[in-house]
Amino acid sequence: MKNYKKVLIIGGGQLGMMMSEFAPKYSLNISIIDPNKDCSASKYANVVVAAEFTDKVVIEEQSRKNEVITYEFENINEEVLANFSKKLPQGIIANAISKNRIKEKTFIKQLGYKTAAFCVPKSIDEVEEFIVEKAILKTTEGGYDGKGQYLIQKNDLSEIEKLDFSKNSYILEEFIDFDYEISVVATRDKFNNTFAFPVTRNKHKDQILFSSEMEYKYQKFFNEGEIIAKNIMEEFNYVGTFCIEFFVIGEELIINEMAPRPHNSGHLTQEGCDISQFEQHIKAIIGLKIERPKMLQETYMVNLIGENYKYLGYFDNEDIISHDYYKTFIKKGRKMAHINIKKKSEYEKIVSIIEGGRNE
Repeated sequence: MKNYKKVLIIGGGQLGMMMSEFAPKYSLNISIIDPNKDCSASKYANVVVAAEFTDKVVIEEQSRKNEVITYEFENINEEVLANFSKKLPQGIIANAISKNRIKEKTFIKQLGYKTAAFCVPKSIDEVEEFIVEKAILKTTEGGYDGKGQYLIQKNDLSEIEKLDFSKNSYILEEFIDFDYEISVVATRDKFNNTFAFPVTRNKHKDQILFSSEMEYKYQKFFNEGEIIAKNIMEEFNYVGTFCIEFFVIGEELIINEMAPRPHNSGHLTQEGCDISQFEQHIKAIIGLKIERPKMLQETYMVNLIGENYKYLGYFDNEDIISHDYYKTFIKKGRKMAHINIKKKSEYEKIVSIIEGGRNE
């Protein structure tokens, strides 16, 4: 069986960078398409082509030059990549469905899995009619880290009064009062092997992922989560790393959303498992057989956004490892780096310091 060596990654942010890290280990030639020639992935890539993600000419040219294509975000040009679908292990369908919240929720329900009740409102009156107490209005496509989302109350629609429902598409979801949120990150190879990483619990601040916790107590959801991931990935004929986020209510799992790529909540696999989500993704897309990841110890991850970037390297020791994204400018609310932590006591201390905005 041939293993691919020339890989094109669309997107040169931190996910593209952490995929590119494994180029030497697998003797890969990595090409990146990104508007910023000094993007994060330029640290490891062989070639960086500075171009917009909408540039059909560049995408077609680079797709022809490379043997396999992957991406680090959902908003890719599907029309162009459809011509190179045989080079795209993740496929077109998973991306098209995952980036459209209406299609995503409909797909999940058709497979028989639980998700939030939803509707597609065409007016503010339809929004009011749907809401029992609270609901979340989201743009159908685009938006991340809480952007393009509105938490609204039955008796207060003032925040969305100026939205144009005739020109823009929205999805309205019931508000679920969940206990906590978990992620199941899994990888599938072309030999139909699907293996999940240990389940992680996610905690958000200001609608941005703040931390993830890979603890033994959350592994009670592992078997169910892996089966769901396996079924969804097989339905897509998807090869690569994939993430499903769930709401947990008691012992019940409700699917919130999916991401057809490595995910922020899986970063702690770098220190928490014998193989990371990024290496597993690379192995799968270049045609290698994957093996089941092994959990090394309970592990924790804290994101460093712009205002907390000062803590990069501040806590580092043999149990605390920082991962910089080498971004060209610091911006408030922007993910700049993350810290993986092997001991809960250290994790709790770091969270306390960052939340307090202080140095020790």
